Amino acid sequence: MRKLVASACLGLLSVSLVTLRVRAQAPVNRYESAMHMLRFRNIGPANMDGRIDRFAVPLQDPNTIYVGAATGGLWKTTNRGTTWRPVFDSEPALSIGFVAVAPSNPQIVWVGTGEANNRQTSSWGMGVYKSTNGGQSWTHEGLKDSFQISSILIDPNNPEIVYVGVLGNLWGPGGERGLYKTTDGGATWKRILYTDDNTGVADLAMDPQSPLTIFCSLYERRRSVFGMLGAGTSSALYKSTDGGATWQKLIHGLPYEHGGDTGRIGISIYPRDPRIVYARVQSGAAEFVAGKGTGVYRSTDGGQTWQQRSDIDPRPAYFQQILVDPNNYLRVWLGGGGLAHSDDGGRTWQPAPDQQGLQSIHADVHAIWIDANNSNYMLAGDDGGVDISEDSGHTWRFASAIPVGQPYHVATDNDQPFHICGGFQDNGAWCGVVRTRNPKGILNHDWQDLMDGDGFNVIPNPRDPSVVFTQAQSGKLIREDLKSNEYALIRPMPKTVDAKPFRWHWNTPVVVLPRGDIYTAANVVFKSTDAGNTWAQISPDLTTNPDPKTLKIMGKVVRPEGYPALTALAVSPVDEQVIWAGAEDGSLHVSKDGGKTWTNLAAASGLPQGQYVSSIAASHFSPGTAFLTYDGHRQNDFHIYVFRTDDYGQSWQPITTGLPNDRSTAQVVYQDPFNKNLLFLGTEMGFYISFDRGDQWLPFQLNMPHVMVDDVTVQPRTHDLVVAAYGRAFWVLDDIRSLEALSPAVMQSALHVFPTDAGIEWRLFDHRNGTLGDTQFVAPNPPDGGIVDVYLSNVPNDDTKLHVKVTNTQGVTVREFDVAGHNGINRVVWDLRWPTLEPPAQPQLDANQSGFYNGALQGSFVAPGAYTVTLSADGATGSQPLQVQDDPAVHISPADQAARQRAIASAYDLYAATVADAKQVRALTKSLAATKKTYADPPAAVKTMLDGLVKNADKLQRAIAGGSPGEFGGGGATPLHNAAMRLLYSLQNVSQAPTGSQRSTLAQLTSSVHEASANLKTMVDTDLAKLNAAMRKAGMAYVTVASQKK
Repeated sequence: MRKLVASACLGLLSVSLVTLRVRAQAPVNRYESAMHMLRFRNIGPANMDGRIDRFAVPLQDPNTIYVGAATGGLWKTTNRGTTWRPVFDSEPALSIGFVAVAPSNPQIVWVGTGEANNRQTSSWGMGVYKSTNGGQSWTHEGLKDSFQISSILIDPNNPEIVYVGVLGNLWGPGGERGLYKTTDGGATWKRILYTDDNTGVADLAMDPQSPLTIFCSLYERRRSVFGMLGAGTSSALYKSTDGGATWQKLIHGLPYEHGGDTGRIGISIYPRDPRIVYARVQSGAAEFVAGKGTGVYRSTDGGQTWQQRSDIDPRPAYFQQILVDPNNYLRVWLGGGGLAHSDDGGRTWQPAPDQQGLQSIHADVHAIWIDANNSNYMLAGDDGGVDISEDSGHTWRFASAIPVGQPYHVATDNDQPFHICGGFQDNGAWCGVVRTRNPKGILNHDWQDLMDGDGFNVIPNPRDPSVVFTQAQSGKLIREDLKSNEYALIRPMPKTVDAKPFRWHWNTPVVVLPRGDIYTAANVVFKSTDAGNTWAQISPDLTTNPDPKTLKIMGKVVRPEGYPALTALAVSPVDEQVIWAGAEDGSLHVSKDGGKTWTNLAAASGLPQGQYVSSIAASHFSPGTAFLTYDGHRQNDFHIYVFRTDDYGQSWQPITTGLPNDRSTAQVVYQDPFNKNLLFLGTEMGFYISFDRGDQWLPFQLNMPHVMVDDVTVQPRTHDLVVAAYGRAFWVLDDIRSLEALSPAVMQSALHVFPTDAGIEWRLFDHRNGTLGDTQFVAPNPPDGGIVDVYLSNVPNDDTKLHVKVTNTQGVTVREFDVAGHNGINRVVWDLRWPTLEPPAQPQLDANQSGFYNGALQGSFVAPGAYTVTLSADGATGSQPLQVQDDPAVHISPADQAARQRAIASAYDLYAATVADAKQVRALTKSLAATKKTYADPPAAVKTMLDGLVKNADKLQRAIAGGSPGEFGGGGATPLHNAAMRLLYSLQNVSQAPTGSQRSTLAQLTSSVHEASANLKTMVDTDLAKLNAAMRKAGMAYVTVASQKK
């Protein structure tokens, strides 16, 4: 138990079973146990990333970098950014406010959770964590009620002394806020600077030459559902010279010297002369317009007096980073809408160079780091990810392997393979495929950027897959033609120029029906039946529309940001006349006549009043059923609210059993389109599943970290579950038919095989990429082949064999193999091929021969059609049909396919025969050689027969398997098994009927192989028998050769 002392002052082979395990909670019931081996795929993208908050680099090792993402966890590289890995995924909060490495021991790393960015989408944390092994494991060190942590300082001489700057809850007063200090490595904490319940620490700086000297900026701010107040009289800059025992408020020359409100203050000390201190000061509460006195200040006497150097300070509430070059006190860097630097101590400013006319780094810079020993080496963290410079900011390298993008929504189309689309915080609209034909997997360039800005809904037009509806902030709906690259802004507009404007939410709801009708909402609901060319308003104002003068924060009226507007919209898939709408002010309505009339549901018993409606899911099975979530954190309520109605909203049942009751809020609820009882719930800090319409919820993280889940969908053709993880991009759980069919009855059976999706014979080849190096993000494709899920119960141990047998419609077995079986859902993958062929045992085969055609040996694809997969374990058996389909890019007639399959089967058999013959003839030549060595001077008759047989066997071996380089190396004819392999390869890799040349080759090869087999049989059955008879007569040991199975 951490103690807090308050002072008064102030995270495949061709056939396989997926059995990977990750650290997870122990299963608490049979459903959890059943699911525990399923795994999501994190598919990115990583060519743009989400908000980056902080860097930490050990003084002793500039190649090691820790990166804290606003909602994506902590990442680490040990090779200067070539490769990255997450090191905080096992913890419950992935919003990182600060990370620090102990100067005296690089193994000691501190993380403060909860980003300090003050956005309407800002997340929060669970306190501070410490690692003593470089991030391999973590311990929670307290301050759980800190919510947002802005800064951490570690004493350079004693790592037990740590200062934590707590900015505190953005949405309400109180809690832990102010400056905290521990002298025992986090066992106990003492608050050493504090003013009031609305004010916390925005920044800290320590004199590296005198660690007892600390600068601390306090920041008074509050955000509400309708706006933000980012300034107050309690904001100020303080200094201590005794490790925080006493404090001096710094006044002289700063804008609050003569009173007034002050906002956020950033600090930077010049390490070579700590008397030089820079501060970036916000005067007044305006977020985008600088108030009088706002700007960059400098002190040359340790903070006693200050001089304003310039009035630059763009959007300080969002970013207030300032950093002086550790080796040049006149060079200063500022974060902001862009990265800027000054070479004259802050008087004039230049933006970072834009090389080659490209945007070298993303906008909105939140983090800057400069190597104290080499100012050329810099890091910048922004809304687009991590950038690395080796020449003091003149050129930049983007770290393209950190998938911490922040998608708000996700949608899919029906292409094959289907596309996943979504909008990302400050990174526009993107679409990418769920799988590629590249055997490496899904790469960054497999994603297409459709729009800039803040991206939200990105929905393919079901009427025309070449058209996508994309959306930016505040309802900016765009129709994009992917063929012509033309854009049309289709957001509904007032009918006249002097009409009152609509109020649009930052994250505006959009619904596109399967037939193409579009719905969107401001403070009213709109509908379009012509792809957005025209709109009909189908509701009155469905919000409370309060007087803006009544909207106060900390007693002051603030400018509302489009408040109130609708935030959730749903149209019943069962009855399109039923429309649900919810707003950020808690308003909730339903229409049962397509929008002609609306019923106000907000006052229904049990619903929280005035809270933000985060999602509505209209049932796929009943028009009067819907599921509803509220996110109350904007009103300082951090509980999860989920409800269900079966009577068009007249009554609502809370469905929260099994969910955490504090510090996590509900973002989205989703009903599976195939099982009315199966629900998914995305929250601020995790993902949940219910098998009983929400009566009981279970954790559903599997291998996905506790990231915020903002949206969920199921692709209806493939049954793939797709998750938009705000901070970790997109995740896919392939084919959830097993979850859709899982039930108590299934779990009572010893073995149950679930329905299957079609297995597709994808043609995989990488045509576009050479050597990529290690800097690329590569996401895995789904397993290649047919997926068959089977539930097992009462499996005694992991050595249990699960036998898999595949038969065709004639009952012929085309494949059999065993995999390990485990309790719960087992995922078996058949690669849709005949058994793998045995490679030739030819030691002298050169690289070209052994490598180029070896793809033929993995086993040919079976013919498309119907198959049955039977699985058995411990005496229990079950089966399911599996339909095998050709690659959708392949077009071949049934007759040509049949001819191709016959030729492949013939070549397959010929190759197998050559391998068996090669084994036998090699065994024969080996035995004959040994005999010659043993009997150096045999009788003349034996010698003649032995020499002749050796010569003939060697000749036959060369003909079948080769004994010296063949066609690629010159010297002899192509061995038969090489010729068979080459023919098989050529037949497999082109989806067409065999060519005339292939048919001729097959006929000639059939004759040659049969002739060679006959010659071998004669050699063994007749010639060897004669030799052995002569050797027995001479009293010599005879030669034996085992026959080979073909």
